[in-house]
Amino acid sequence: FQAPCIASRECGLFTITCNVHLFVSIREKYPEFYSFKPFFTIQPVLATREKQMGLWRDLILKYHTELRIKTLVVHDCPLWKNPGIGRELDNESIMAVMEDFIKGGHGEWEDPDVRTRCRILWRKPEQLASDIYDWAEANGYINSVCTVYELHSGKFHFHPKTILGFQT
Repeated sequence: FQAPCIASRECGLFTITCNVHLFVSIREKYPEFYSFKPFFTIQPVLATREKQMGLWRDLILKYHTELRIKTLVVHDCPLWKNPGIGRELDNESIMAVMEDFIKGGHGEWEDPDVRTRCRILWRKPEQLASDIYDWAEANGYINSVCTVYELHSGKFHFHPKTILGFQT
């Protein structure tokens, strides 16, 4: 039994649908390559594997950014399995994808010893720094002190504790 939908929100690549029981289901509109069976097998040819890893990085980042998910729980990520084609990444492949994702600068392990939770960095630290500088320049804050509150209430709307590690 599924209750009737009471809310739906388009997020570009994904649609979030909520029903009266507060279950959230995601009706995926994955990119075409997500239905390509070899995508779920780490490719042995270096050039092909590099392209494949780039596609995984983009998919993980877009999925988590558009759904505003800040942490990827490795054993609970729906991206690893495509039941429509009967394929899924094995544990070794998942870890290879995750290591590449982190090496690419868009994630960091919250638990580096066990590697089960990855903090998603919607923007790389370099991009965030550049964005903050551009904001400061546009708003006349160059060579002056600016509080985390001013950043938070400005164009960024990020939570300082999550992005910068500050307690608020």
